Amino acid sequence: VALFDPRARRCPVDRYLFLTMAVGDGYGGLEHRASTALLCARNELPYRGMRGVSLEYHRFLALASHEYFHTWLIKRIKPAAFVPYDLSRENYSSLLWIFEGFTSYYDDLMLLRAGVIDLPMYLKSLATTISAVLRGPGRLRQSVAESSFDAWIKYYRQDENTPNVVASYYAKGALVALALDLTIRLRTRARRSLDDVLRLMWREYGRDFYAPGALQRGVAEDEFPQLVRRATGLDLRRQIRDWAYGTRELPLPQLFDAIGIDFRLAPPDTAPALGARLATRHGELTVATAYDGQAARRAGLAAGDVIVAADGLRVDEKSLKALLTRRRAGERLALHVFRRDELMRLDVELQPPAKTEVRWRCRSANQPNSRRSSAPGSAARMNASPTRNAATPASRIRRTSAGSRIPLSVTTSRSLGICASSRSVVPRSTSKLRRSRLFTPISRLSSCSARSSSRSSWTSISTSIPWSAAQRSSSRICASSSTAAISRMQSAPCARASST
Repeated sequence: VALFDPRARRCPVDRYLFLTMAVGDGYGGLEHRASTALLCARNELPYRGMRGVSLEYHRFLALASHEYFHTWLIKRIKPAAFVPYDLSRENYSSLLWIFEGFTSYYDDLMLLRAGVIDLPMYLKSLATTISAVLRGPGRLRQSVAESSFDAWIKYYRQDENTPNVVASYYAKGALVALALDLTIRLRTRARRSLDDVLRLMWREYGRDFYAPGALQRGVAEDEFPQLVRRATGLDLRRQIRDWAYGTRELPLPQLFDAIGIDFRLAPPDTAPALGARLATRHGELTVATAYDGQAARRAGLAAGDVIVAADGLRVDEKSLKALLTRRRAGERLALHVFRRDELMRLDVELQPPAKTEVRWRCRSANQPNSRRSSAPGSAARMNASPTRNAATPASRIRRTSAGSRIPLSVTTSRSLGICASSRSVVPRSTSKLRRSRLFTPISRLSSCSARSSSRSSWTSISTSIPWSAAQRSSSRICASSSTAAISRMQSAPCARASST
């Protein structure tokens, strides 16, 4: 509510209902004008005595946040092609990367801003999204705008070759939103953000959409770059063309570097890879997808092949993985597979493991950028949003003595010393912290214990396994202080963040 209407803070509905069906195994949601229908697994619901936010509960919270966000973005702010929406036929739009992708970006970000999840859990989730996008060759074959338009015939009719030819307008759309948000904040020195673009869209298209006598209209297919320029003063037509309507890689390493976070990709382990996604079906180890241009496809493996032996020994998923750990990239592995009823032998030249693990490191305030960047070096915030009934952050900082800690969200600034996972900063002086919009306190956060460290190290956030099975243990984010009050610190796993 505060994001879209920071002054009046009026919710577009008087009552909102989450209709949730808990089953043994299921996941999904569908938004409505004043409600949402959710499907979740029973183990994703909170239970009595639960400490903190578990991986499973976070998954459910993200789903609820996503569908609730649609109350504004898609149920009121709509593409022009959906006004009015014709339920008797398919409706096509190339803007789903905005309406679903931006929603996917904000669903976890809203949980962070509200204090429901902590920073390590947010970064873990973001790393999972980045890894999922990079594992799919389809991002290099199809733009998210094309994926949006083809949703009816491709995204919702997926087959074994979908990862090779289709880009997800949900996942990659979320990363496009992240890249645009960081770009806007850097170029405007954090005076504007993607939030301002959404607020303009709300005023123009959403706020009075259902008002009596109002003219209902939606966002035109080519209008978004103009909205960005009106809201921020920036001409980002080239970036939008390259990132949303083209297939260029997003410059996430450069953008993270500009806000003080070193970002790189590393392989999850040292074992060589087949270049295929495997699944056990009816007790048989089956090739689910053979990725374009990778080892399995080059050797002739195809989706649906059943692997029965490797180097003359019967294998299942576990034993094949153990076998690969004993091999090196470039070596050949003889696979016996059944394709329908035909037994075949295929020799696979093993490839180096894919770099799918995201690693972060927050630099100290006095540590220079590792890359040259044209973006301003001042503070850039991903987590700047209005707070509810709280003293302004600037006033809280003015009342804080030097060396004391105050709650903070995702912030990097050369004038601040940051302990990222404890979300606290130590002001060097109040004269540099006058812009209240740069700082937003998160209410009632439990602080983290920290231990001093003589050197900063990379923080490994593994995302090489699917979301549903990932172990979302609290990651450690290493950050260094720019003042003598805090030496280099490496935080311990965070305590529970109280829900506001």
